[in-house]
Amino acid sequence: MQRYRLRFSKRGRLRFISHRDLMQVFERALRRAGMAVAHTQGFNPRPKLVFALALPLGVESLDEIVDVDLIESLPADAVKDRLGAQLPEGLALLSCDVTALNAAARVEACAYSVDLSPELAGKITEALERFAQSSDPAIVRSRKDRTRTIHLKEYVRAVSMERNTLSFELVQTNEGGVKPFEFLEWLGIDPLELTIVKTRTLLATS
Repeated sequence: MQRYRLRFSKRGRLRFISHRDLMQVFERALRRAGMAVAHTQGFNPRPKLVFALALPLGVESLDEIVDVDLIESLPADAVKDRLGAQLPEGLALLSCDVTALNAAARVEACAYSVDLSPELAGKITEALERFAQSSDPAIVRSRKDRTRTIHLKEYVRAVSMERNTLSFELVQTNEGGVKPFEFLEWLGIDPLELTIVKTRTLLATS
């Protein structure tokens, strides 16, 4: 058995498919490519296909990561070519590397960018100044019968505005993370009116 780490992009209309549907797309593509995927043990065996982090619905990505365990050992280039040929438009394999079976992809942070109109960019520049000057910018997340206060500066870093493009990174912790929609809403942006692009997935080094 061999584990392969795949990096891929998810763009266009496919940004609106769910994480569950994305898993099924990869499972079908692997079958069509004629590659035997290892399965978990137990009463309900599942393909050993592990995504580093679920991408929020509606977000495009230039850098997603999935680990797949194949029963047979194949050259990484062959896996990339055979699987890539079976993926639908909107999904593109960027790289394929052999990795250790016990090597899990642990995400440290994700980088995002949002293109803004000149008018909105001016508004957001003012909001970013408020964010930088605030001692504790926060949001309240409500789920069922409980609420939780999220302190944004624990999760948001590397915020910048270049021309009309907003860029920022969101850190992942053991307690989870902040969704890009939540940060944009704090800034006063309606995220449904914009295309959010994840530009990079940064993995922890240890």
